Amino acid sequence: MRVGIAAAALALVGASVGTAFALSHSKSDGGGQNNAKGSTPPSASASAAPSTSAEPSASEEPTCTDNCGQTNNPNNTKHCNVPGVIGQNESYARQKLSCGFNIKIHYLCDDTGNTGEVLAQSLRAESTVDWGSTITLDVRGVTVPDDLNGKNQTYAKQKVQDAGLTPAVSNKPDNSVSVGTVLSSNPGGGYCAKGGSTVTLVVATAKASTAPSSAPPLKAP
Repeated sequence: MRVGIAAAALALVGASVGTAFALSHSKSDGGGQNNAKGSTPPSASASAAPSTSAEPSASEEPTCTDNCGQTNNPNNTKHCNVPGVIGQNESYARQKLSCGFNIKIHYLCDDTGNTGEVLAQSLRAESTVDWGSTITLDVRGVTVPDDLNGKNQTYAKQKVQDAGLTPAVSNKPDNSVSVGTVLSSNPGGGYCAKGGSTVTLVVATAKASTAPSSAPPLKAP
């Protein structure tokens, strides 16, 4: 009888312990879920927008400070690096060579390409020469029209402008042709000139007439 009671008591204690363990485990799981749901995710740091650096301004003005070294050689002659200017315009090339070089320009007219473009240079690019060396540039020029003489002044001026040159007028009294007729040009037709340079048109004007004297001739006594 006592053995049966003891066994029943043990069974009851075991059931109580099992129930308590189950409840404890259930609360633990539930709490974990709540923490997971209620947890605040780590704040995503805003990625900084990439900074846009200002683009370097492309200067149209060339520099000539790199051409010639600052140290003289034993012969006291400064050496210069020859820059390559083929394909550049004349203005740029002149500026680029203005330090250390004596510049000469030779105009060539082939009626193609861009007026003022450097076609060739006498000193090889990247070579080293003495300071003050002469460099000759072949530059594309403009041909002076060769059909100006004998034409009307208005026609001739337009023809010069169309060629890429600047017309100017110089009057010359001449009664052998109509007033306003072009007698000649300077430079003359066919000359290869710098683009935009002046072509002077010599234009005929009327000669001043000499009025005969109205006084009667003197009679000899």
